Amino acid sequence: MSKDKVYRKGFVTLYADATFRDSCRGLPLTEKQRRAAYAFWLRSDDGRLTEYKVCPAEVCDINQAEIYAICQGMFMAMKKWPDTKGFYITSDSRHALRRLEKAPATLTKKGKPVHDVEQRLKKKFDSMVAEYKVELIFRWVRGHGGGHSTPSWLNEWCDSAGRKAFREHDKKLVSS
Repeated sequence: MSKDKVYRKGFVTLYADATFRDSCRGLPLTEKQRRAAYAFWLRSDDGRLTEYKVCPAEVCDINQAEIYAICQGMFMAMKKWPDTKGFYITSDSRHALRRLEKAPATLTKKGKPVHDVEQRLKKKFDSMVAEYKVELIFRWVRGHGGGHSTPSWLNEWCDSAGRKAFREHDKKLVSS
């Protein structure tokens, strides 16, 4: 992962984080009820954009959710700012950053195939990079560190926004 701290014109700064819930109010959830939520924070030369939502049901673990958050952030950035030249991608998930930065589209973990959802997300990411012809700089930030730096604060914002997505999702379920 790059230590590049130099700002480049035309680059989008993307912070992404995800949260995973396998219990609700202390009660364990079934496999079908387990859900992940994500948030991203984007900044470009032309403005900012944030989003937080519950992931689709097929995203069934935290690693997939972290990758999904980065893919969604990149997609929304390219939709809003199509002239983007590159991304500074920052996450507290070393797993997601390593998978997206170095791993081939067909992934294995200790000789076993990685879940097909994660492979589809990796292929989606690779196809976006190829289609948009963007440069990528990956950065890791310590999660839940409580630091006072901008990266720590933005990671915490994404984490809190992901939890807020769950609260809003639950409120809609109760009211319907």
